[in-house]
Amino acid sequence: MSNIKKSELEKTVDILLNNAIGKDIQSIMRPLNLIQNIYCAPKYRIKDNFIIPNGIYENLISFSAVLALLIICVSNIAFSSCPIKILSADLICISDVLNEVISLMGFIINSWVSITQSNNNVQLLLLLQTNHRLMEFAERDVSLLKISNWIKVIALYSCSLGVYTSLHMYFHIPYIHTVFFDVIVLCFDMNMVYAIFIMKLIVKNLIHWHKEIQKPENALILYKDRMFHLYMNIMLAYKLFKKAFQLLVSSSIHDFY
Repeated sequence: MSNIKKSELEKTVDILLNNAIGKDIQSIMRPLNLIQNIYCAPKYRIKDNFIIPNGIYENLISFSAVLALLIICVSNIAFSSCPIKILSADLICISDVLNEVISLMGFIINSWVSITQSNNNVQLLLLLQTNHRLMEFAERDVSLLKISNWIKVIALYSCSLGVYTSLHMYFHIPYIHTVFFDVIVLCFDMNMVYAIFIMKLIVKNLIHWHKEIQKPENALILYKDRMFHLYMNIMLAYKLFKKAFQLLVSSSIHDFY
């Protein structure tokens, strides 16, 4: 019995050691992960510089957040004057109800993907970290990525809230109530920013690999093995990216059209 427990412990320790995540990668992803955590839909957990998939506790929080938003949405529609106004073809009220429904659907999809794709997100980030080490990025590149992610997050929310506020003031729509759902739907938009950033990293890895493999001085067998390992990581990262973001991206494009 003690031998079984010992082997299980060794396996757990081995998994944790393989899941070590560097502070540079954490700082790059922090702005994007912060928003997902605020929306109760984290893609993974990072504790003591180790990255692991979401557990039961995180999944329960995500489910509770979806349930709470569903209750708010249904109650707001049922106990307001919107059902009567919809029958009289009030376009403002119809758009308000549609906004709530779309926000709820986006939030449900976002939470579902965070729960079901947590393991893929962990593997994807670890692969990108491995590629990052193999390519030996400069400290300046890390700083630029970190700053650009903060700018993207701030710009998205500043511009979106500015547009929402202007529209509400122009059409005299109750501000606090509708902005709440507008901010909720931004979690879906934030995932597009997240997906684009990850895809750009994968493309950057592939471009770097292509440049390095063509250099005559890099014809050593040892270096070729390293480049082959990098190439396989890039391909695997792309496959994980498709699994983790396919539903989110396709849903966003569908909503756009």
